[in-house]
Amino acid sequence: MGFIGMYDARKEGFYSLKNNSNGVFVFVINGAFEIENRLLESKDGLSVSGIDSLEWEALSENALLIVLEIP
Repeated sequence: MGFIGMYDARKEGFYSLKNNSNGVFVFVINGAFEIENRLLESKDGLSVSGIDSLEWEALSENALLIVLEIP
């Protein structure tokens, strides 16, 4: 499962995991995001496990990210 989204500055989003035993991989294609209290900019990736949902806030205009749920 996965998600792709484009956001304007200061917009928030979240992703709820379909299977709680999975983790997530997030890749920022464009812009900057604060994801789980970490700053990620274009071409940055983050892997997170042991969570039920993932939250983020876009910090720039036309910010684009991909979220992939991984086993």
